[in-house]
Amino acid sequence: NISRFINHSCNPNAQTQKWTVRGRPVVGIFAVKDIPLGTELTFDYRTDEARGDRLVLCECGEPTCRGYLEGAIENGSSSLAKENTSEAVKNRVQESLRNANREKKVKDLRDRARYSREEQAKEAKGIGKNSLECQKILKNTVSQMSVRTQNANAHNQN
Repeated sequence: NISRFINHSCNPNAQTQKWTVRGRPVVGIFAVKDIPLGTELTFDYRTDEARGDRLVLCECGEPTCRGYLEGAIENGSSSLAKENTSEAVKNRVQESLRNANREKKVKDLRDRARYSREEQAKEAKGIGKNSLECQKILKNTVSQMSVRTQNANAHNQN
């Protein structure tokens, strides 16, 4: 999936968490601080020498760069990270809902404007909804006038 393209940073703006969902292991990526729109997502790739991971040179360019992807992530910051994560997620969800509502309103307005422009164009050509109603009324009026004229002519001939 697309998460494989997230780069490492020794000063990440996201973290990974392994969960079990319906008996299957899944990895979630969560913000550890506010991430401005358009900012690259990064997380700490730290390796574990006890697992046999090889030492990998780090080239993230952060001022706090450790130089290598190694060592355990400190547990002391995890509660703060979780707190920041839940707050960041809540804020992101609220912002997404506001944007979705805004986008829906804009789409509705655009649809109405488009429909109105289409109706105006049809009216100008004489084929719009109102024009068709007018045409029906005129047709009925002409038919009624025609019947009256025929009746008057028949009456005059008698």
